[in-house]
Amino acid sequence: MLEEDYRYISCGGDPFMYLKSTFKATKLELEPGQEIRILMSKDKFPYGENIFQSLANQNKLKITSFKVEDNDLIIEMIRENI
Repeated sequence: MLEEDYRYISCGGDPFMYLKSTFKATKLELEPGQEIRILMSKDKFPYGENIFQSLANQNKLKITSFKVEDNDLIIEMIRENI
């Protein structure tokens, strides 16, 4: 499983646009069936699970686990075989 840590990034602009590009890049990075764990700061990305689900669906990713621990978001996904 790959792991990407975005907790300490400085996106500078709109965090939602950064999030969209992160999910798109994740789709391009993974082979079908490959898994990834993404770590994010809840302060920098204060969105609900439904936003992350929507972005995952748009990019043919399936969220297998979504956890909030302290100020961290831990999102595990798999690229679908489509």
